[in-house]
This record gives sequence, structure tokens and C-alpha cells, in this order.
Amino acid sequence: QKEVVLNFDLHEEKTGEPIYLKIEKIDDPKSKRGYQWKMIGQIFKKADIETQYGIPPSPRSDPSFQAQLSHKNHVLELLSDKHKWEQICSGQKWSKIAVFGNKNKKHNTKRLILSLSKTTFVNGLKQSNDEKEQKEHASD
Repeated sequence: QKEVVLNFDLHEEKTGEPIYLKIEKIDDPKSKRGYQWKMIGQIFKKADIETQYGIPPSPRSDPSFQAQLSHKNHVLELLSDKHKWEQICSGQKWSKIAVFGNKNKKHNTKRLILSLSKTTFVNGLKQSNDEKEQKEHASD
């Protein structure tokens, strides 16, 4: 397969019509910093791709995506309950949180690390949450 159509569930702003992106396989990955695919610099509408490629499903139709969306209310509930929120902050081993990304990536040469003590970090989170609550109460 040389080309793949991607559905990121994007829509044109004025018409609301779905738009799609296309990637193409690179014949010589070494010439493109090790990447196997590159994005085609064009946006495609349904009529442009439907007959040749078919319409890929929306990521929102995936059951795992829907499951993640269903957690929204639970997360908001936890964040709005100050006691629960503080329990989460103080109980977390912040230095043990995995960083996303491939550590073996060749081109990952620059990294900025902010080092905070747990107390400083948790106090910063609490202060941020308190400021948010004050703004919300001020607007009531």
C-alpha cells in the first residue's frame, strides 16, 4: 500500500464538511531521517477520495475512544472535589510517571527537564486550583 487516507475527524470550518489527509510510503526511508511515511501537503474532501480509497472510519467511532470520553465526567468530579483532588496529588509518586515517547529515538537529542521537589510541585498544583476556584466564585 503506497498511500493511506487518514480520518482525524476534522471538518471544514465554514461548511462543516469532513476533510481527510493522506500519507504516502517513502521508498527510501534513510533519505527522510528514518521516517517510513510522509504527509501529502493537501487537504482532501469526501468526493476527492471516496471512490478511490473509501472513507476511513472516524476515530470517535472506536470503542476505546468512546470509553475514554466516558471518563470525562468522573475526572471533572474528582478535580472539583478539593479533598479528593488533594488525595490524588499527595498520593502520587510524581517522579515515577512515565514520559511518553520512544527513548530510543535517534533524533531526540534535546530535552529540557524541570526538577521540582514533590512538596513544591503539589503546592503549585494546590495554588493553581485555589486560584481557579476563586475566579469561578468571583464570576458567580
